[in-house]
Amino acid sequence: MSVNNLVDDAQIITGFAAAIALIITYFTFRNIRKSDEIKLAESVFKDVRELDAQHFKLLRDYQYEEHEDLYLDWGSSFFNTLEWLSFLVNRSKIKDEETIKFFKPSVIDWYDTFFLDSNNRYVTKEEVEDSKQYEQLKKFYQNLKSGKFKDF
Repeated sequence: MSVNNLVDDAQIITGFAAAIALIITYFTFRNIRKSDEIKLAESVFKDVRELDAQHFKLLRDYQYEEHEDLYLDWGSSFFNTLEWLSFLVNRSKIKDEETIKFFKPSVIDWYDTFFLDSNNRYVTKEEVEDSKQYEQLKKFYQNLKSGKFKDF
């Protein structure tokens, strides 16, 4: 075997090794991205669960007529959390279909039930009507309702 053949064989082996390393790197980064998405979604879900528990306590312990400010404070916290989730989805920081599918019916229900509440217990009428208030949530809701995520 000549030196040239050895050099050619070494270059071929090096090329294959580099290609395999590139493929492994791709899958590693893809898995890291998915893991980061899950962590973001899990953080939002944890906040929503805590706020849900606060909501039940609020309903149990305080009459709306006497504590309107507590209801609006809860609504502000809740919708800021949904605004963050919406931002993450709208900006493709969370793009996992299963994660969006998980949140889809709840976000639609929360928006319809609490955000569009005709009594404005949780948000003011001005917040609902102002296009700059909860802008990401409104966009995410419209995308969910219009079918952007219908295949999920």
